[in-house]
Amino acid sequence: MNGISGPNTTTPRRRPWYVPNLTIRILLALIIAWLIVMAFFGTSAISH
Repeated sequence: MNGISGPNTTTPRRRPWYVPNLTIRILLALIIAWLIVMAFFGTSAISH
């Protein structure tokens, strides 16, 4: 309690690495698009 360790030690650390919100949205969009493409090719391959 020497005054050096102040409010900086009480900061919440949820993630050790920082990922921007835009990167998460882009990754989710790519995964959803890939699933749609795979579902399209899967159904077209089954029908033919």
